[in-house]
Amino acid sequence: IREKQMTVGIRCRPGAKQATLGPVLEDGTLKASVRAPAEDGRANAELLTLLEESFHAQAALVAGGADRRKVVRLTLRA
Repeated sequence: IREKQMTVGIRCRPGAKQATLGPVLEDGTLKASVRAPAEDGRANAELLTLLEESFHAQAALVAGGADRRKVVRLTLRA
């Protein structure tokens, strides 16, 4: 199985009414909203799950663990 990786810049909003992805913002980052609060890594965990389900890929947080601006690596299986 071949794997392809891509790195995505994300601006995450925790504590939203519903979890959503998009749109892509002017600076090229993907906007994301998650329901979980930004406590104990719960928002990060929900964000990674949302990305994995949306892109059918493995997601890993590369940078921005305590920031709204994050960098995530997606590993896609081709």
